[in-house]
Order: sequence, then structure tokens, then C-alpha cells
Amino acid sequence: MAEAAGTGRNRLFPVFLKLEQLKTLVVGGGKVGLEKLSALLGNSPAAAVTLVAKEISEGVRTLAAAHSGVLLLEKGFEATDLEGQDLVIIATSSRELNLEIRKMAAARNILANVADTPDLCDFYLSSIVQKGNLKLAISTNGKSPTVAKRVKEFLNQSIPENINESLDNLEVIRKGLNGDFAHKVEKLNEITAVLANEKKEDYIRSRNIQREAMKDQSKLVRIQAERSDNREHSVPLYLTSSFIFDNAEQGRALFAEEEQGNIYSRYSNPNTSEFIEKIRALEGAEAGLAFASGMAAVFASIAGLLSAGDHVVSCRSIFGSTHQLFTRLFPRWGITHTYVDASRPEDWEKAIRENTKMIFLETPSNPGLELIDLEWVGKLAKKHGLILNVDNCFATPYLQKPIHYGADIVSHSATKYMDGQGRVLGGILVGRQDLIDQLMFFIRHTGPAMSAFNAWTVSKSLETLGVRMDRHCSSALRIAEILEAHPEVESVRYPFLPSHPQYELAKKQMKHGGGIITFVIKGGYQRARRFLDSLEMTLLTSNLGDTRTIATHPASTTHSKLTPEERVAIAIEEGSIRISVGLEDVEDIIADLTGALEKSSIQAQGVK
Repeated sequence: MAEAAGTGRNRLFPVFLKLEQLKTLVVGGGKVGLEKLSALLGNSPAAAVTLVAKEISEGVRTLAAAHSGVLLLEKGFEATDLEGQDLVIIATSSRELNLEIRKMAAARNILANVADTPDLCDFYLSSIVQKGNLKLAISTNGKSPTVAKRVKEFLNQSIPENINESLDNLEVIRKGLNGDFAHKVEKLNEITAVLANEKKEDYIRSRNIQREAMKDQSKLVRIQAERSDNREHSVPLYLTSSFIFDNAEQGRALFAEEEQGNIYSRYSNPNTSEFIEKIRALEGAEAGLAFASGMAAVFASIAGLLSAGDHVVSCRSIFGSTHQLFTRLFPRWGITHTYVDASRPEDWEKAIRENTKMIFLETPSNPGLELIDLEWVGKLAKKHGLILNVDNCFATPYLQKPIHYGADIVSHSATKYMDGQGRVLGGILVGRQDLIDQLMFFIRHTGPAMSAFNAWTVSKSLETLGVRMDRHCSSALRIAEILEAHPEVESVRYPFLPSHPQYELAKKQMKHGGGIITFVIKGGYQRARRFLDSLEMTLLTSNLGDTRTIATHPASTTHSKLTPEERVAIAIEEGSIRISVGLEDVEDIIADLTGALEKSSIQAQGVK
């Protein structure tokens, strides 16, 4: 019975061509033309290719010079260029010209591929996985190159480099088999299964084949860099500035992005790659990049994607340094912004202009712990075709997943909960593949790279992120409840307190309430100072997310560069105290905080 149309089945028939025996025409000498030519020559170095373009890029010239079968014609396309060709790849910047060439090719029964126009293609250039004599072509029927790329990366990691040994052995065995065809197939399958199972257990362990199906805590523990020939249990530290090429051709292929691999630690390193992969998997993102600090990541997520004349709609409640980017630095380059209040969602759509390109927000915010409805803002961004950029630092991907609600890119300061012990600086961005590709160019040429040591440290810390966050959150809720009932406290903000104005939203989009509490102490700034100076165990520092409990006075430290009016607008008062709840016994933390409240109150009475 014929299969019904529209069931989503890929009906393409895969064929491997001997391009050395065919003639291929490429029309277009720019970036896309280079990509197409690289794909052809990367798989068939001796292919006979003619490339026609009015302007031919230096990259195309360099690639062609290394392959004797390539002919470059720097001129406009003419119908006669199709004569004698078997295939044509059309990659000009003009859709009208592409369509015209496609029609000419069809009239001559020449199969055509039109770049970025699947419905006009007679064939696709698949994502290719090659290990020795094994070559696999991947197709999504033109639906999603990103998915094809992810599958390619997975297969490249999963297929062993020594696959040729198995293939050679199987060839010898196949030739020696007796009997009819069916018998040979049966025996060959049995032998293949034996060979495959010899290293199956180690294979699954080292490649994390089933990681996408794992729970979050398992991903954090089991995702690791590829095990080396030394068979180490713990991932080693890759302190190297660069990586060796096996030969000149591999160096060329790596720089041409025809082959995946490490080149220079400013671009990638096994330690940073492992860190990125953990957060990518946890957030449910397509790709990611690591940075030297959280602010480097936030800066890149905006500066690397926007241009002069672009506009950002941002939540007013953001970190102090991010505020400085919007108000002091980005205006120098013609990037403007409009602040909107978290409590007034009706103003967000009104703030969107013709030149708006991005919505930026933190949730929960620092330090006011205001929340943004991620599902609502995700739909708003999609409606207007905007990039939704979310700082997820306070929640971590263990508690909240903005991409699930439509975020396009997510930032984190790895210095905070990801390291969790106040040791190293780091940052990370994860999100859509196309946005990460744009940002890769930005970071390769601006250099905000995360060090291998810091990445290794943070990645090891991530193995305990879930366990730590569960403890941070349970202790924070208990402390918030104690503070809320204390007579010396005016108000308490904590997402999982029923008194929080967005309590129901917090329960909807967060697993737990997080490890941060903000409260307002009675008596203003002077009382806040006395309280901080009365603490005995709790540390005074601007960091957060540590194993040790930390107290911060935002108005005089992290948000001191804001005007008094700007601080009031984001719920920072003179008496506001931010507590980053640590992993000490919760009773000891409560005793220290309540003791400081009592001491500072007695001192206040003495002053009177």
C-alpha cells in the first residue's frame, strides 16, 4: 500500500558520485560559493569543477590553486557556461539570477543545487561524516541544516578513528566466506556484531552516547571530553596555546572549516569544549561559547550581534555593569536602548521600534529578584522577530531553562554558582547555532577567551551543581521565612515566598527559588552598615553563589554607580541587603544573621 503524502518521510535517494568522472559548474565566487567549492573538493579533491563569477574571493582563489581540476572564470555568467556540464551549483547573491540559471539548467536536463533555496534544488550537498573508508551522508530534506550539523558532530564523536581496521578485517572475512549470498550476509552480520561489542561498554562511557536522554544531574557528571590513549579517569588539563596538524592539508581543512578540530586555544580547547557541552545540554541549546568572565559573555551577546543604529528593549532591573554598557558604552557605537519595568508588561510592546533588534532581561533580577514571564516575553520576541537574550545567572540551568520558553541566547557568569567556590572567573553563552556562529567570528578576533584552567575548574564543579543548588535553595527558603517574621526587617524578597508578588510565576518557571535573598533592614544605610559589621561568620564581598554565605550592600557596592533615582526604580533601597546563602548548616547561618540584627539594633538604641 502506498504511503500517504505529507507524513514527513524523507523521500530523497542517497547517491555517491564519482565527481572525477563528471563536470560540475559552480556559479558564485563569494562566501557561499567558497562553502560549496570546499564541500566538493573536501570529499573529491580531484573533481573537475568550473567556477564562474564576476568577482572571485581570495579564499576561492587559494582553494582552487591547491586543486588542479578547478578552472576559475572571472566574468559574468553566460548560458554557454552550462554546455557540457553534468551538475550545476548556483550560489550568487541575486535570487533573480539564481532562478534564471536554474531554469536554463532544467531546460538542458542538468541537475541543479540552488544555495539556501531547497525547493529549487534537484539535489542537496549533505553534511558528510568520513572516517577512513567509511563515509556517511546526512540529510534533513532541506529542513534544518543545524540538525544535520548536530548529527554530524555526534557521529564524528561516536565513530572510532580506527574504523578502517575493522573495515579491512571485514573485507578479508567477506572474501573468505563460502556459501550462498544469504549465508554470507548472515555470517558477516554475526562477525560485525562481535567486533562492535568488543569495546561497546567503554565506547558508551567515553562518548556519552545516551547523554541527551539523561537527567540534568547525570549530564553534569557524565559529559566529558574524549578520553585520551592514557585511559585517564578524570579529564586532564589541556594547558596548550595551540594544537598540532597531522599534515599541511589538515591545517588548511581546519582553517577552511571543512574539518572540525582544535586549532588555537583562543578559539577552542578540550577543556572549554567540555564546559560548553555541559551547559549546552543542560539548557537545551544548539551550541555555545565560553568567555573569560560573565560580563565578557553579556557584552559579546549584544555587541557581537548588533550594529550602529540598532535598538534594544531591556528590563530596567539588570546588573550594574550591564547598565553601564547600555548607558555609557553602547551609545558610543550608536546602539540605543529603552528600559521597561518588569512590573509593567504592557509597556514592553510599546517600547519596540522599527530598529529594535533585541530584548534583554535578567530573571530573577539582581538584586531585586523581580521575575519576567519567560513564556510571555518569548512569544512577544517571536511576534516581532527579535532576539531574546536572557541572563540566567541567578537561576542557573538547573533551576530554569529560558530556551524552553523561546529564548534565543542565554548568558551565565560561571564565576557564580557554576564554580560555586569563589575560585575562578568565567562566562558562557548558549543558544541558536546561527547566533553562536556569528559570535564565533566576534570572539576569534576580539579575544575574550576562557582559560583552559578556569574551564577545567568550573567543569569539575558542575558535577556537584545540582546537589549544591538543592541545598542553597532549601536553606534560602528557610532563612527567608525567618527574616520575614523578624521585627527588625521591613520586607523580604524571595521567589518561593508566598508573599513575593510573582510567587505563582516563580513556581511555574523555576524548579526552586534560588540561593539569593534580598531584604530591607529597618534604619536605612547606617543600620545596614552596622548590620554588616556585626556579622561574624557571613562574608562581606561582591561575589555570590559561593559555598560560603555572603552579604552585600548593593547601593554602596554593585549598584553604586546608579543614581539614587535609578536604584529606587529597580527596588534597591538604602537598607537593602543581598544574602547569597551558602552551604553551611542552615542553623548557623540563621544564628549569624539574627544575631547581627540584634546587635545592630542595640547599637542603634545606644546612638539615640
